[in-house]
Amino acid sequence: MNDIPKIDSHLHINFRGYDISKINSLIKKNNLKKIWLHTWEEFCPNPDSYYLDLRPDDILKAKENIDTKVHCFYAPDPYAGNIEKKIDYIINNGFSGCGELKIRSKWKNQALEKFLDIINYHKLPLLFHMESSSVTKKEREIFGLDYILRKSHKINYLMQCRKNFLLQNKISYLNRKIMSLIFNIQNNLFSKSIVIPGYLDDIEGLDYCLSKFQNIKFIGHGPMFWKEIEKDATTHTEPSENNSIVKLLKKHDNLYADLSAESGYFAISRNKQYSTNFIKTFQDKLLYGTDNFNLGLDKLIYSFGLINEVINKVFYKNADDFL
Repeated sequence: MNDIPKIDSHLHINFRGYDISKINSLIKKNNLKKIWLHTWEEFCPNPDSYYLDLRPDDILKAKENIDTKVHCFYAPDPYAGNIEKKIDYIINNGFSGCGELKIRSKWKNQALEKFLDIINYHKLPLLFHMESSSVTKKEREIFGLDYILRKSHKINYLMQCRKNFLLQNKISYLNRKIMSLIFNIQNNLFSKSIVIPGYLDDIEGLDYCLSKFQNIKFIGHGPMFWKEIEKDATTHTEPSENNSIVKLLKKHDNLYADLSAESGYFAISRNKQYSTNFIKTFQDKLLYGTDNFNLGLDKLIYSFGLINEVINKVFYKNADDFL
């Protein structure tokens, strides 16, 4: 199975433990003839997110020590400014496209459309991440309680730094009780639900951008993108006409799909009959990739019994035609 050449269209350097050595091992194991390395740039990331700054300079440095052809991708966050200068960087340094665009924004906004307008002019492909908003609980910042809690921490630290006298031990014990009580009051009585915005999570806005920026080859990826396909697979044996992502894939010649990560893997492992028909239907629009996840995506695709022509498109030809 690994004799078939592949292009991994979604990898990162220094992400999920993948340094140069581990990427070279992946290249050998999966018979990768080319790889696409992507950045992640998010201006003012949410403190509750798992953001990791993955820079274009690190890709260029790693490229020289990777055992196969590397295509570099960089998607600057449009909100960070200097967008024209960053596109010049992409072009002047021989980057092949923009990716991974993973920003907490809707598709329809002035900053993002300015970015899309520039890369549309240069006909650069764009790999993007879609993910729904999430809700988390966080303690409210109550001035009086926060002040007492900070003072209690300081007192406890001072007690621990002194000699082990009985009175100081009692004070330290009492102080820890007070700290625990304050924390529970904050957590149980003064907590609030925080909505963390999603990543490009409006499908209607995606439809709008696909129509407006037709020189861009958009490559869809992420939980929200593939969740729509997974939902379709629970009730159908082939792509249905009323599924939002299926409709966009059929409507727009410039929309493609990246099979990488848990989201892509679990979506096409949901229903074998559906996935076989889905891959046959969109065989010219699907790109193999891992996103640094070792889930056995290649074995899953082989299990569908597809003809070699289709397998070659998904594993190699579609990504190669991009560039």
